[in-house]
Amino acid sequence: MPLQHQRELLRWSSSSSSLALGLSSICRPPATMLRLSTPCDAGRRPSTAARQQQFSSRNVPRQQHSHTSRDGAPVPLDNKTLDATISSSIMQVHVHSATAPQELTSIVSQYGNSFSAVHTAAAFVKAAKLRGLQPAAAGPLLDALAGIWGLCLPDAEPRQLANVLWACGKLRYANPQLWSSTLFVYTQVLQHSELQIPCQELSSALYGLAAVAAANRGVVPGFSWFAAEDAVCLIVRRVCACVTQQLPQGVSPQAISNTLWACAKLRLNPGDAALDSLLQAMGQPAMLQEAAPQALANTLWAASELQRRCSWQPGVEQQVWQRLLGEQQLLSIADRGTSIEVSNTVLAVMRLSTAAAGADAAAAGLASAVIISKEFAQQCALQLLQGKVAQQLQLWSPQAISNSMFAFAQLRVCDATFMSGASALAHKWLPGAAATGVEQVAYACKALHFRDHRMMAAVIKRGKQLLQQRGKGQMHERALRCKLAAQVGYAVAALDMRQLAGDVRELVVSSGVAEEHDMDSSFAFDAGYGSPHSSSGLAGSLGMLWEVHAWLLQHQLLDGQGLAGLLSQQQLEEGRAASEKYHAQQQQQQQK
Repeated sequence: MPLQHQRELLRWSSSSSSLALGLSSICRPPATMLRLSTPCDAGRRPSTAARQQQFSSRNVPRQQHSHTSRDGAPVPLDNKTLDATISSSIMQVHVHSATAPQELTSIVSQYGNSFSAVHTAAAFVKAAKLRGLQPAAAGPLLDALAGIWGLCLPDAEPRQLANVLWACGKLRYANPQLWSSTLFVYTQVLQHSELQIPCQELSSALYGLAAVAAANRGVVPGFSWFAAEDAVCLIVRRVCACVTQQLPQGVSPQAISNTLWACAKLRLNPGDAALDSLLQAMGQPAMLQEAAPQALANTLWAASELQRRCSWQPGVEQQVWQRLLGEQQLLSIADRGTSIEVSNTVLAVMRLSTAAAGADAAAAGLASAVIISKEFAQQCALQLLQGKVAQQLQLWSPQAISNSMFAFAQLRVCDATFMSGASALAHKWLPGAAATGVEQVAYACKALHFRDHRMMAAVIKRGKQLLQQRGKGQMHERALRCKLAAQVGYAVAALDMRQLAGDVRELVVSSGVAEEHDMDSSFAFDAGYGSPHSSSGLAGSLGMLWEVHAWLLQHQLLDGQGLAGLLSQQQLEEGRAASEKYHAQQQQQQQK
């Protein structure tokens, strides 16, 4: 392993823990450097006597706890009873209880000095499952557990290591020392131990890595990208070994799904053969019968993401895709999944039926191949958005609705009930939409010729709100402001909604496009939102604004000047050139 990781582990071992909320007395700095466990040590749970000796050698004596006898005199608990008491106390914390965080904190305060690796990992997992514990509020408790974990780490078995990685990922706990030391020990076990580690444990560790990276700008705390990539590939290889050796026993659909999901979230291709073997295993009839909607949806989303962004060219047979997208599997997601699972699956079938273009293809290194036919994808999308879950749109998130509308638009298919329901609730869900979601909705309305005043009015209102947030979040990017105004304005013009012309002008003013004379015209956006100009940066935005300008002039709307005065003459000329180029390309494609 890289020297940097070893140094991180040594710093972890020799440092004291800064604990809050009365937890500072739990962990004391060791007097001597902790010995890193050998691979064999890490794979076995030490005896009680061994653990006592290790605690003693660190000047952290195992605290004596007691219970009260009938005559009131304290009776010390033996180690076996103490272990059982701690385990039982952690287990009895109800994850749905409003007081659960305080209960778990109290247990850590009372028994922390006597925690083993088993207890510490169990406490981490319990914290991750608490419904009322927000990641931001979990800091003091997690800091306390991290300090204890540093002392227990040499004794930890693979299961505890994986559980801590999973829990800290789910809690988005980005402690660099904890991650570097725990992942270092875990990879050493995988490299040098012959232990048969269950597939579920391996996939849980991968889930934790992907979850914490997603919350930490794509970086695993305490690791460089290349070191994290090595660790992920090592774990994936062990998962693949389980899949090829243990099917159908010993491998769950959730484990395969988590592994694929983690690779997709990290945008990491561990090898086409590895991904093929995982997808092939998931497509087995026995596996599909057992798979929950979440596992099915995450598998399909991950497959489309890896194919679109990570240069994966799936080598599985067409029958595998047909089974994964079978009627029973889609019905399971449509009727028993969540709104995100339904919308992610709709996105997946759209991607699998269309080749990547523009920035997507550039990111992947090549244009992705079409996996399923467009007609089959249309059938899948309609089935997914006609299920029981889609009948409760009032419970859907803005992202789920906008993603589904965008997929419909790309597939050129429309479910009238879904679109009408989304329009009726637009005043409720669109105020929470991000800029990307607003662009997706505007594009979908244009592409599907969904000329709905209620929907477009809500789109414009949300667009104005986002454009007013200069310097806040993603809208501080000047080019993104221009792109949002251009996308929405272009949709209004294409739908010929003349009553909204004044609102379009206000959007353009709010975008500040007239101030962007010095903006780099080669700025590249992530293509895929369906705009004919979206893949060509600022020129693309100007091309859409030229279409708006021409529409205003054609119908002599407002003052009859179009966007002249808001856009410079140079910008108008660049926009016209971009528009003409696009239409010429479209004509060439139609002639082929």
